[in-house]
Amino acid sequence: MMPRLSGDQMVAEFRHSQDMSDVPIIMLTAKADDALRVRLLKLGVQDYLTKPFEVEELLARVNGLLKDRKRYTDLVSNSEARFQATFEQAAVGIALVALNGHWLRVNRKLCQIVGYSEEEMLSRSFLDITHPDDMGIAQTRLAQMLSGKMETLSTEKRYLRKDGSNVWVNITVSLVRTPDGSPDYFVSVIEDISTRKASADLLLRQSEELAQHNLELERFNRVMVGRELEMVALKDRIKELSQRLEQKDQANPDNPS
Repeated sequence: MMPRLSGDQMVAEFRHSQDMSDVPIIMLTAKADDALRVRLLKLGVQDYLTKPFEVEELLARVNGLLKDRKRYTDLVSNSEARFQATFEQAAVGIALVALNGHWLRVNRKLCQIVGYSEEEMLSRSFLDITHPDDMGIAQTRLAQMLSGKMETLSTEKRYLRKDGSNVWVNITVSLVRTPDGSPDYFVSVIEDISTRKASADLLLRQSEELAQHNLELERFNRVMVGRELEMVALKDRIKELSQRLEQKDQANPDNPS
């Protein structure tokens, strides 16, 4: 009944506008049409009044909607504050990553792990700081997640720090989807495992050295056993020769050897 847009068209335009998408709407109409009322409520109308109406009732409904909006805003604000505190104070690196691999948001711990500032990180992608030897598997896993073959992954890889050194990390990645199921962005949790890796490498080297020492000891033992057997055989030979000489002397007492 309006000159350019109908009421439901106006509501649809509001909801498509970023600035008006969450503004509460009360519809006033002279039509007592239940189907229209249901359609408008589905479009995102918060309340509905049929003419004629009392001004006090309209004001009361507006006041109620504003209070609800404030409660919702406070709830969202408190939730965001809790998330921000958890995000920034976490003992592990946390990041939101775009589908093309660029960092969307990074916390303080991740910046400490790789040695870059937040601003430097946001100008890069995760591939920019991935070790060349780990690049192939990183790209393969990313493609698998986007294709729907996996929703989460956990793997160990190396990042290149700003100073050029390597840092081993354990990274767990989850794919977040939009309400219609389309891929939206990744959530990554990154743990610095360099110390653990160094300890494991040291333990491996020590195990290899111990195995080498054991091989050398076995060779030495084999040599020593062989020599002992030779000594026993030599003693037996000497004993045999001595016995023969004694027998010869006893048989020829006048011809000592």
